[in-house]
Amino acid sequence: MSIDFPNSKNVLRYVFGDGALKSLEKILKPRREKNTNVAFFIDIYFKDKNIVSSLPLEKEDLVFYYDSAHEPKTDYIDELRDQILSSIGEPCAIVGLGGGCTLDVAKAVSNLIPNGGRSEDYQGWDLLKKPGIFKVGIPTLSGTGAEASRTCVLMNLKKTLNLG
Repeated sequence: MSIDFPNSKNVLRYVFGDGALKSLEKILKPRREKNTNVAFFIDIYFKDKNIVSSLPLEKEDLVFYYDSAHEPKTDYIDELRDQILSSIGEPCAIVGLGGGCTLDVAKAVSNLIPNGGRSEDYQGWDLLKKPGIFKVGIPTLSGTGAEASRTCVLMNLKKTLNLG
């Protein structure tokens, strides 16, 4: 069954239904031709679950498990960016699997790597100069809308801000 979303402008491609996760390998394959490394951000709830073994992980991919008990902080996003760049350089894609917080982490890192600076520099609308790294959001919790929105909620403890 095909569903058309003519008014959806933030996310250009959706995959729904049973077995949709199996399409992730096909989605990532063209990206991996030039640079094979992918950074995965996975809610820690799934760390020992079967879903992780079904992901198309390759040897050089990075996997980060995020404890989504709290909103992500800007300093944490900066640290993740630094870890990724020092380990594998710029990844060809970023995948987030989890609820809204985990997807926000994936989106924030995707945006920060090509734009440089600190994540707090981009809290607000239309501040990015370059598009983020290709990203895939796999929501595991309904209702957050994180997979369809262009922003991510980040806590900035220095400025006491909680916005994307």
